[in-house]
Amino acid sequence: MYVSLDGLRIFFETEGPLLRLGEAGYVEAPQLLCLHGGPGVDHTTLRPFLSLAERAQLVYLDHRGNGRSDRGDPDDWNLATWGDDIQRFCAATGVERPVVFGHSFGAAVTLSYATRYPDHPAGLVLSGYPGRVDPAVLARAFEALGGAEAAEAAWRHFIDPSSVEAEHRFDEICIPLYIRSGDFSALQAAIRNDAVRRHYTEQEAFTMDFSESFELIRCPTLFVVGRDDPFCSDEAVSALGQRFPAAEIVVADGAGHAPYRDQPAMFNQLVHEFLASLDRPAR
Repeated sequence: MYVSLDGLRIFFETEGPLLRLGEAGYVEAPQLLCLHGGPGVDHTTLRPFLSLAERAQLVYLDHRGNGRSDRGDPDDWNLATWGDDIQRFCAATGVERPVVFGHSFGAAVTLSYATRYPDHPAGLVLSGYPGRVDPAVLARAFEALGGAEAAEAAWRHFIDPSSVEAEHRFDEICIPLYIRSGDFSALQAAIRNDAVRRHYTEQEAFTMDFSESFELIRCPTLFVVGRDDPFCSDEAVSALGQRFPAAEIVVADGAGHAPYRDQPAMFNQLVHEFLASLDRPAR
C-alpha cells in the first residue's frame, strides 16, 4: 500500500487487525509503527522476526529514499525530514498515539520524531542506536571485538565517510563482527539503495547527537541493546543511562547489532510486556 507525503509515494503495510473483540465489544489494539534500519534497505529486514500481531497492529513503512518508497530529492534525506515524515504518515493514515519501534537508523528517525513531536507517541522501543555515535568510543568497541585491524577500518570510515575504499574495508572487516551470519538472508533480500546510505553516512550518521534532547521525550521508552553491538558498547550504554535516566535499558546477551534478529523470543517478550505496561493506568 502507498500513502502520499509531500508528493512522494511512501510504501507501508500492516499486520494484524486494528479492531479486536473483547468482553465489552470491539476495541482498538495499540499500533506499533516499525521503522527499519539502514538506511538503504527496507522494512522486510524487520518483518520476519517480529511476532507481536496478537498484542498490536504492526505498521511497517519504507522511509523516503528506501525500499519501495519513492526516492525523492536527496536534499530531503535527513533526520529532520524523516522524523517529520513519521508524524505526517500518522496524520495521513489515521494512526493516533502509536508506539514506535526503531532499529539503528530507524531508531535515529524515531528520536528525531519523538523530540520534534513529544506529545505524539505513546511509547518508544529502540535498538541498535544509543542516541549518538562517538567515533572514538565506537573505534574502541570495534577494537575489543576484532582487534587493531577492525579499529583502524572503523576509524578510517568514520573520519572519511565519503571514501568508497574505506566504506568497502569497513563492510569487509567490521560488519561481520556485529551482524550475525543468520541475518544475511533478510538483508540480501531487501531492496537496496546505497546512495541513501552513503548520503546519510556523509551527512549525519556520525554528527547527530540526540543525547542533549532526551529530556524532551515524555513517553515511556525502552532500549534493547545487544551485548556484542559496538554501537551500543558498555561505554556508550553507560553514557546513555546517565543522559536518559527515565529510559529502561535492557542488554541482550548473545546479540549483536540487532537483538530482534539475534534473540527474537527475548525481544518479542520484552516488547509484549512493554506494550502491556502501557495499558495499565499510571499510579
